[in-house]
Amino acid sequence: MPKDKSKKKSPDQKDQKTAEKVIKELIAENPSTMAYPTERGGIAFQPTKEGAIKSKAYAVMNDQIQMQYDQMEKQIKLLAKQMQELKDRHDLSLEIYKSKLTFEPVAGHIYHLYQKENGEKILSMLSPEEWGEEKMENQKLEFKAKVMLLADFTWKIL
Repeated sequence: MPKDKSKKKSPDQKDQKTAEKVIKELIAENPSTMAYPTERGGIAFQPTKEGAIKSKAYAVMNDQIQMQYDQMEKQIKLLAKQMQELKDRHDLSLEIYKSKLTFEPVAGHIYHLYQKENGEKILSMLSPEEWGEEKMENQKLEFKAKVMLLADFTWKIL
């Protein structure tokens, strides 16, 4: 069965159809809604490098966030250290205030904490050297810590 040659398009007709299709794609139906100028006398248009702009913004943003995160992490570690030191001072202060006091301690002065054989603790103005080794053995005292009373009436180990 012979093919109908009338339905076959000539190369000129194909080129014409392709040209019409390209022109339709290039010509805006509603030029005012286009993101770029469609006429020669239109507003000058400078295309942005959106990817480059966003990439730079993301990089700067990430650097800033990381810097703030690192700073907060350092602050948290410092606060945790300060909280532990405060807890240690509190525990030591409780231990000292439960011990036997025969005088009124003065803030800023250095004292010495001892423990007797029976577990009783004593706060003294005398250092182990001032007590003397023999007297400490006779009284069965064990030196525990050199401490200082702070202005807030907590104690600090020196």
